[in-house]
Amino acid sequence: MKKYDYKAVEKAVDNFSMHYRNQHEDIGHAFASAHGAVIANLHMLLVRAVESNDEYLQQYATEMVERFRDIHLEDN
Repeated sequence: MKKYDYKAVEKAVDNFSMHYRNQHEDIGHAFASAHGAVIANLHMLLVRAVESNDEYLQQYATEMVERFRDIHLEDN
């Protein structure tokens, strides 16, 4: 994971966020659009990471899946 440029990731997240904030005047619609896109992309990326050949990336993705599962279980 150290090889990834976290500044580039942060910039991409900021750009994505600004895109959805500015695309719709209705904040509720903008939030729903961004939420759907984030969840779909995160799911796809986690699946790809778990199936990758990079052991550290697999470990990180597995930990993230477990965190999300724990949060979901706490909410219910």
